[in-house]
Amino acid sequence: MEQSKRWTPDNMPHSNWRLSRWLWRPMLGLRGFFTMSFFRHVIVLHGNAVGGGSITYAQTLLVPPDRVWDNGQWAGLNDWHAVMPKH
Repeated sequence: MEQSKRWTPDNMPHSNWRLSRWLWRPMLGLRGFFTMSFFRHVIVLHGNAVGGGSITYAQTLLVPPDRVWDNGQWAGLNDWHAVMPKH
């Protein structure tokens, strides 16, 4: 479920020192884009924003080895070595 507000480059927090800009707990006045869920043996920090994929990935994308593009059902669909670096 997507909740929170739509984040843009203009309203993203510039540092992580203001907790109210990072955590989503509206009842406490916190309007950030991460939620903490507490369970018996684990605490989960997860993204909470509209278009949450980029929030969840935190702009960290792994570059796979070349063999990934040469194998599998997608191997002949495109020139992945040329196409994927721009994504």
